[in-house]
Amino acid sequence: MIKLIAVGKLKEQYLVNMVEDYKKRINKYHKLEIVEINDDGKEKEKQNKNSSKSESVEEKKRHKEALNNTRKEQKEKQRTIKTLRKEINEL
Repeated sequence: MIKLIAVGKLKEQYLVNMVEDYKKRINKYHKLEIVEINDDGKEKEKQNKNSSKSESVEEKKRHKEALNNTRKEQKEKQRTIKTLRKEINEL
């Protein structure tokens, strides 16, 4: 029995096809087992990307909250100005 341990997965279709063809050919003579394990480097890159995405989402939320607060303050100022105008007109 032949056991092949590979780091990562094949992404290119032509390589996947070649491996399948090789497995068919070699199985006539020996049993072949292919074990694919995760590439830690790629996993770490994915984790870093995900964490940076979540940070950017948090930043967007903060910006949105700040913008909403600014809008609320502007509305309050406009209301105050309107009430002051009414009071002045009544005098």
